[in-house]
Amino acid sequence: MWPGVEAVDGCLRLEDSPVAREAGIYLWTVPYEQGYLIYAAGQTLRTFITRLREHTRAHREGFFTLFDPEELRRGRRVEIWHGSFGKKLSSERAADFEERREEIQRAAARQITSFRVFVGPLQRERRLLARIEAGIMDSLYAAPAPFSEVPDRGMSLSRRWKSEHTVRVNNLNAESLHALPGSFEV
Repeated sequence: MWPGVEAVDGCLRLEDSPVAREAGIYLWTVPYEQGYLIYAAGQTLRTFITRLREHTRAHREGFFTLFDPEELRRGRRVEIWHGSFGKKLSSERAADFEERREEIQRAAARQITSFRVFVGPLQRERRLLARIEAGIMDSLYAAPAPFSEVPDRGMSLSRRWKSEHTVRVNNLNAESLHALPGSFEV
């Protein structure tokens, strides 16, 4: 579960996880058809707990797109707020955000609460983490609907350079993470 969110459905709170203070790859998912639909993959050299707390603030400040959680669990993107993704808001969008701040922050809290976070502790090697993140997102983009329609497009992804050796990544998670191959190369 996301930091600060009470555990539900037998999920472990990130704060209680033995890997909370490690770095690696993380997935934001929602329950979907006997498994989990992946909204996004991320990577961090900092601890998972630190990075997700940063994401909490970013959600509350309109950085990320916010969805109707019930629709997202059905595999449908129904936006409540379209994120700025680090871009400076136009004066019109900034005014809209300020006018809707409470609504947006409630939506952010609902979204964060609805996410199930999966973490994969890995060595703190920037290029490897970036390549794995890109490989996961590329798998989602290439998947059939709804798996390809839920993730945001336009992420800054860093795929394998021609000068780098191929690395095989194995998904060892026992849960069904839809559209994530059991094994893939980056």
